[in-house]
Amino acid sequence: MRLSKGWALHIGILLLIIGAALVMKIKLRELNCGLEPSLEDNPRVLLLGDSHVGWNIDPAFIEHSINIGQDSESINFSYYKLLRMLELYPSIKTVIYGLGYHQLYDFEGEAVYMLNRYDTILDDAFYREKLEMEGSNFHFAMRRAVNKYNLPVGVSNDIAVYLIHGIIFKGERLPWMGMFKSYYENIIDRDYYFKKTHHIHYFEGSRPRQISELRVKMLKRIAETCQSRGIKLLLVNTPVHQSYYDKIPPGTISFVDSLATSLEATGISYLNYSRMAVADGLFYDYHHLNKQGSDIFSEIVAQASANGN
Repeated sequence: MRLSKGWALHIGILLLIIGAALVMKIKLRELNCGLEPSLEDNPRVLLLGDSHVGWNIDPAFIEHSINIGQDSESINFSYYKLLRMLELYPSIKTVIYGLGYHQLYDFEGEAVYMLNRYDTILDDAFYREKLEMEGSNFHFAMRRAVNKYNLPVGVSNDIAVYLIHGIIFKGERLPWMGMFKSYYENIIDRDYYFKKTHHIHYFEGSRPRQISELRVKMLKRIAETCQSRGIKLLLVNTPVHQSYYDKIPPGTISFVDSLATSLEATGISYLNYSRMAVADGLFYDYHHLNKQGSDIFSEIVAQASANGN
């Protein structure tokens, strides 16, 4: 059965649109993967991790440092951020990574909103290992296919990344980067918030979270990368409120402490401030410091970094 000229025209137009989107996808991905952060000075100290670094350690207290800690960032992504920053800035001589007790758990839901942040610095090996060692879902599988075969999907997001971060802000802060944030409030009296946060950190629904083999592997890779390049690595476990600490599963505490201590044989330092005495008024919530608290803690970390401990 022969198609009418109208149908043929519509199909032809559709194919042209798909082809144009494919070409645009390939070109934009190349451009976005090549975007570099525009830092004024070459940093010597890199502050890396999730919000426990991003909120608690002010780079103003550490000479020639940059804080790229980002909310909810998993160690899987931190490793790739480290590789990218070391590639761009060989001036980095010290890495301070925030290792909290929740950091080595498998968070099944991270795929829902995280990948657009880090897409341009991930490689195919990331998706393969994620599937093999932590399992995957449709979102991860689709993203891997889009990257591997340059499928014309998510082109509008690619355009937005290039326009906003490449043209308007000229790489000042790329999607995969974070920054230091300071908060002046104190909300540790909100019991519902504590229960919600603790549940998210240590439970998947009604089930206790499990240690992720992949995340343990990523921590060791961070240590190996720094050791092989002669970079000083400090693993910093930031202060948490006693009420929060008391609810952490004891097995998790012993596992993380034991693993971090064992890595000291590779030349790193594990600075465990999780039980540091901190007045209630210096907390923002049960596991982050407010501005006043972060000023005090940042000075402590700065001294430890300068002393090589």
